[in-house]
Amino acid sequence: MTLFAIAKALNQLVGTNYYASKLQNGDVLVEVHTREQSAKIMELAKIDDTNVTTSTHCSQNLFKGVVSESELFHCPDAEI
Repeated sequence: MTLFAIAKALNQLVGTNYYASKLQNGDVLVEVHTREQSAKIMELAKIDDTNVTTSTHCSQNLFKGVVSESELFHCPDAEI
């Protein structure tokens, strides 16, 4: 299956607001921005008559956050 076929299927499924890259083992890592996109991808079973499996990536499946501390406000970036 070509990356073009995968991209076409992903565009139809979740739109163009995603990032995809091929991993060294041949898998394709797809990063999405919403839970709805994630749910749609997890239901994906076929692309162009080829069976596919989807799963969450254990080390990439994370949340980003901000740590704030009033004492850090006056510290230069280099010190942090």
